[in-house]
Amino acid sequence: MEGLDWTCTGWVLFKAVYCSENRKVTDFLYLNVNAAWYELTGERDNPIGKTIFEVFPGTEDRWIMSMAEVVQSGFARRFTLEHAATAKWWDCLCVRTRPNECGLFFKELAVSNHANGRQQLNCQACGLVCVDKSDAFIANLVKILTAR
Repeated sequence: MEGLDWTCTGWVLFKAVYCSENRKVTDFLYLNVNAAWYELTGERDNPIGKTIFEVFPGTEDRWIMSMAEVVQSGFARRFTLEHAATAKWWDCLCVRTRPNECGLFFKELAVSNHANGRQQLNCQACGLVCVDKSDAFIANLVKILTAR
């Protein structure tokens, strides 16, 4: 997929994996990733055709639930979550691209500890692409992701 590989924002195209008994989303299958995915996650193996739990065992359920909400509702969602498997915080924008599929755009956040004991999350990305929640931005991302 062209159009996003030049960015320092990671992106993944996922397909929802459902439980056969209750039709609840239990995992996501990697369909595509950009080059920044490898750099940001530190992974070297190709994730395509594997699930999140195969690539990152121990991934917290809140990741699956956050993306499942987008797949099921059709509404884009921005969220910030810690991921224990990568030991990092991520700023994410998730959009439904097709039925049962979603695109996840993410940037790493750094945790700064202040003298008063509070923590602050700061974006460490290069700034080439700002995550913008506007309808036009999301529509453009969906157009890029679905042009396969």
